[in-house]
Amino acid sequence: MKNVIFACAIFTAGLLSSAVQADVFNGNGGTSFGGTLGGGDLNLAVTSSTVEGTLNKGAGDLNDFVVIYIDSVAGGQTGTGSFTDSQDDHRKAISGFDGGSRSVVNFASGFEADYAIAINSGFAGLWALDNVSNFTFVDAVDLSPTGTNTATDYSFDFDFAEIGITSLDSFDFVATYLSNTAFRSNEAIGASDAPSGSTQIGNGTLTFSGSETFSAIPEPTSVAVLLGVGLVSLVPRRRV
Repeated sequence: MKNVIFACAIFTAGLLSSAVQADVFNGNGGTSFGGTLGGGDLNLAVTSSTVEGTLNKGAGDLNDFVVIYIDSVAGGQTGTGSFTDSQDDHRKAISGFDGGSRSVVNFASGFEADYAIAINSGFAGLWALDNVSNFTFVDAVDLSPTGTNTATDYSFDFDFAEIGITSLDSFDFVATYLSNTAFRSNEAIGASDAPSGSTQIGNGTLTFSGSETFSAIPEPTSVAVLLGVGLVSLVPRRRV
């Protein structure tokens, strides 16, 4: 019996180690920039200590910038209204400020952005929002493919350590889609007051009322199912 219990433990551990959490987060249905983000989705999964993202775009081409704001550690920014980093196009998109024009993002109560990922068809990177006038560049996030705005999906990845946490932690995020001149679409991920249909936000304000959460740990129900499978499959059967 001890051998059966030991085998069960090994078998179940193997199942749990392969129980990678993966979630799909849908766009809000907005179409003012063609539905690229609003009609698409963001798939997040985990391999070891790495978050693997896939941006599945909607009908529109990736002509502009998807910005994903991440709340992963204590403290952070409650909105983009004070951001002035406009040193390059990706930083302009994160700031919502091109040196002259501005559009503002306000985050939901309790959401404080620590990092941002900015993606266009040529490059994607991760920045720390530690200095509103000069974001710290953390790393490129291995965008693939590059050099085309018509791909059906774009993959990227980053390590949990790069956003200050481990794979045992979770993080919250929202996403928005805008041009490098701070002109913002109504396309987003996360509950917000974005107008429906094709109405632009432009140089106005987008206010989020909620956010999405991603965790690398499988849901308790999934773990219970795996444990059950492990136990049932290893219970000795009486011969008749």
